[in-house]
Amino acid sequence: MKICIEISNKHLMAAYGMLMSSIAENDEEEQSLTEAVERLKASTEPVELDVKEIADGKEAAAIALVLAISAINKKMK
Repeated sequence: MKICIEISNKHLMAAYGMLMSSIAENDEEEQSLTEAVERLKASTEPVELDVKEIADGKEAAAIALVLAISAINKKMK
């Protein structure tokens, strides 16, 4: 099942800040991260993620479970 989730610019920029401080170790990585965020902000196309790409094992199962519960709740309204 596919679920589409809207991410606000506020959350995107918060994630950008966290990633910038934790993984960008040089100017090239900083530029790559900045460009990726700018492409995401400008894009109107959805980004497809497989839960298995996000996390492995129990983490992936927990993420998928929360998303499935949210989808069921949305359909029940």
